[in-house]
Parts: sequence; C-alpha cells; structure tokens
Amino acid sequence: MRLRQLEAFIAACELGSISRAAEKLFIAQPALGLQIRGLEDDMGVQLLARTTRGVTPTAAGCEVLEWAQGMIRSKSELKSRLRLLSIGISTHIRLGLSPSLAVAFAVPILQRAHEQFPNLRLDLTESLGQFLADQIQKSQVDMALVFEEVGGVLKDEDRVLSERLCFVTARSDANGEAPEISLSEVLEHPLALPSLKDSLRHVVQRGADSLGIAAQIKYEV
Repeated sequence: MRLRQLEAFIAACELGSISRAAEKLFIAQPALGLQIRGLEDDMGVQLLARTTRGVTPTAAGCEVLEWAQGMIRSKSELKSRLRLLSIGISTHIRLGLSPSLAVAFAVPILQRAHEQFPNLRLDLTESLGQFLADQIQKSQVDMALVFEEVGGVLKDEDRVLSERLCFVTARSDANGEAPEISLSEVLEHPLALPSLKDSLRHVVQRGADSLGIAAQIKYEV
C-alpha cells in the first residue's frame, strides 16, 4: 500500500469520478484506476461502486475513506512539523506566565498560536515570577512572561509590555476623574501590598528607597 493509492481513492470518492480525480491529481485516468484497484486488492474488498454516472464508496469503502483521510492528514502534519524544524522553529514550546499575566494573556496567546502555527504544541505553565525565572534557568520552561523585577536574573530579555500602576483608595477629590498621582504622594498613605515575594511590592519598595521615604505597609495581601 502506498500513500499515492490513498490519495487517488480519496479524490475519486470526493469527486465521484475517476476522470475528475485523475485531472485533479495530474495523472492519467488508467493509471489512477490501477492505483485504486491495487488498493482494493490489498484490502481484499471492493471499495468503489462503479456506474455510468461515476463512482461512490461502498460500505467498506466508507470505512477505508475515513481511515485514509486520517493517514493523509497525519502525513501533512508531519511534513509541517519537519518544515518548522528545518528552519529552526521548535514544534513544542513551554511558556510560563505569572498568575496576573495568565489572566490577561493566556487565551489570546493560545488563540494566536493556533492561528499562526497550527502544528505547534504550546504548553502553558502558571507560577510566580521568581519560580518561573528559576524554571527557565533549569530548562523546565523555554520562555516566560514575567515582571521586570523578576526578569533581572535572566540573560536574554526583551521588554514586550509596559503598564501604569494605579493607586486605589476609598477617598477621591477628583470628582470621578483619575488624575496622575506621584509616588511620593502615594507613600503618604498606609498601604495594602503583596508580600515581599511579589514583583509589585519590589517595584514600590525600590521607588520608596530611591525617594528616601519609608513605605507604610499596613496590610500584606
């Protein structure tokens, strides 16, 4: 059995005609007929019912058709994976995301990867940034989206996103508007911040140190 026989059989079933299948595959009609008869001999059953109006798959032919289509798809997927490998693109990538980034980006990343690289296997791992940095160094993940404070321990880094921080309080003097507020003004208030392991805490702490102001951490969350 050869893949060429399966391609000939699938084309004949889909087009309902030996002659049209031969035209589609750019081979002579007698040669395509021989391909299909060879497949029937190998299977030991009649796969096509031949009439003056064309051909249709028999009950056995329907079974073989479904199997043959799967074989051809597998061949196409294998060729695609080999093509990616030949140009240096891995077919399996392990991507780490910190929890807050996973909420924002996991679904769009998966959708875009499926659209642009349908044969790429993308595994997502969610963990805190400092753990992801350690996993990269141990080759447990291939790449990660982490905050700058955590990413400083890594060799190969690219900044892909910058975000503004928001100061949230029950009191507002801005009539519903959201004016900019300086970090020194923020540090006048008691704060609720994540623990020392969190990158946001490091960002605020570093800013406070640069201003020479002690942050009033009232609650750790």
